[in-house]
Amino acid sequence: MSRLRLILIAAALGSFTAGACAAPTVTEAMAVSTVSAPKETPTKPAEIAKPQKPKPEPVTMTPDIEIWLGEKVGRYGDMEFEIQGGMPEFPTPTGAFQIEWKNRDHFSKQWQAPMPYAMFFHNGAAIHVGPLYGGSHGCVRVSESTARYLFGQTKEQVTRVFVYP
Repeated sequence: MSRLRLILIAAALGSFTAGACAAPTVTEAMAVSTVSAPKETPTKPAEIAKPQKPKPEPVTMTPDIEIWLGEKVGRYGDMEFEIQGGMPEFPTPTGAFQIEWKNRDHFSKQWQAPMPYAMFFHNGAAIHVGPLYGGSHGCVRVSESTARYLFGQTKEQVTRVFVYP
């Protein structure tokens, strides 16, 4: 029991029992030790979560497609295939491009012709299924098996296309 409580109990009993216990003086009452509140433990400021470094996503690289118009040959990785480019009045554009978009069952409204497995690389020019003789209207024609394979392997906005004269 705390000392203050004992003093207060003794004072109360003393007033009922004559002389058994004298009432505490003011000085004695003031000298009673005080009960201290539990010490506050310093709290750490809320920790701010460190920003997570973004985990790099694997870059999906695909081999480049190379088209050699003069040789009528195309290459994709280790694969080599026959191609047919544009007619002199509709030349296939040369330069460095990338597959912009693909359409498995494209039909050209301009030329009224099917263009299966079309992989567009520049202003309407595409690599697609077509005869390997004569000439195209600027596209690169390949066999159906080649077009199907390339269509499944290439990625829009990723696979680069290099067309050489």
